[in-house]
Amino acid sequence: MKSFFRKLAPVGDFIETQVDENPDSFLDKIFSPYSWNLYDSGTSALASAITAAKSRKTSTQPEIIIPAYACPDLVSAAEFAGVKVNLVNFEKDRPWMDLELVAAMINENTVAVVAVNFLGIPERIKQLVDIARSVDALVIDDSAQAFPVGHDSNFWTADIVVLSFGRGKPVSVLGGGAVLYRRNVIDLTRPTVVNFKRNTRIVDRYPNIEISLYNILIRPRCFWVTNWLPFLSLGDTVFEPLQEISGMQFERKSRLPKNIRAYQSGKHVESHDVIREIFESIAGDNSMLVDLPVVCGLSKSRKLLRYPILLASGQRDVILDELTRDGLGGSKLYADILPKIAGVRDVIGPSQTHEQSLEFARRLITIPVHEGVKKEDLENIRDTLKLRINSN
Repeated sequence: MKSFFRKLAPVGDFIETQVDENPDSFLDKIFSPYSWNLYDSGTSALASAITAAKSRKTSTQPEIIIPAYACPDLVSAAEFAGVKVNLVNFEKDRPWMDLELVAAMINENTVAVVAVNFLGIPERIKQLVDIARSVDALVIDDSAQAFPVGHDSNFWTADIVVLSFGRGKPVSVLGGGAVLYRRNVIDLTRPTVVNFKRNTRIVDRYPNIEISLYNILIRPRCFWVTNWLPFLSLGDTVFEPLQEISGMQFERKSRLPKNIRAYQSGKHVESHDVIREIFESIAGDNSMLVDLPVVCGLSKSRKLLRYPILLASGQRDVILDELTRDGLGGSKLYADILPKIAGVRDVIGPSQTHEQSLEFARRLITIPVHEGVKKEDLENIRDTLKLRINSN
């Protein structure tokens, strides 16, 4: 019998509090061959990257290209940087922008194409770079949802890479972001439009309080409490305009080395293997389930933030409700495509329907693979999926 008092968080590994008083040398090694700057958030980092890309061109009407299904923070960053947002539809049953549409949309005003790494499934960076070079635009790899395990020289290949270290990210210190850049492509020696400010929140001045509370709440025996704390807005997809950019606090920066090492230790890769076996046993020729890491050709050595699958339209919500009821951590990620999120349309204006992206959003479900997930949880997820899929 499943307990009301045991609920899995969709994402969230424990955060290490150990500090490194000289983190720069470690970060130099981890981010090589890129140079790097640290910011107060992933959104600030992306806004800085877009601003830098914009500064390379003389266009009076700068534009960027982003996917139609993505975090609204991409729009916040673009608005702050003062560039027009153009949305591109997904390819069918893939978390990738349609390359033909990108090629048709790109023009002399385009300063960057933002390629989103989807929960650990990378975009086709090389093809996007080839398209972007035709108009001297850059490709920004939004890697907020992905980080390499061990040394992987092919993990990041774009002109600029943006990382986030916020809540629920692969490497988290509950705040901050980074821009990795190649000096031969663009010079970001000094952080762009950065205003360093004093910490005013108690949790900012005493980060161990925030981390300790977070580490308690993400435990399966405690996560149910978050349902009674609506101010946390967990799972909500909200558009929030970016007001200012600041540098990362040293308190957070000093915790990055230990947390990067913890992530790169390879913990819970075995959960990925078990889940792949489960989906292989369910899917077969069943068109009601699309195993996205498999169909996208993702290597088994790559680590996912969540394990994403597509289910038949209409069936997703039924299964998601059951997983939620049983405390199994299923999630639909973002609530909808960008044009349908409150506040976003005021920024981007009228847009096309983006049917493929809309269908993707309505069929997506993500399965937790963090360190709190046990084999019993995965077996319960398997039983729920098998029961519902085989009954149709």
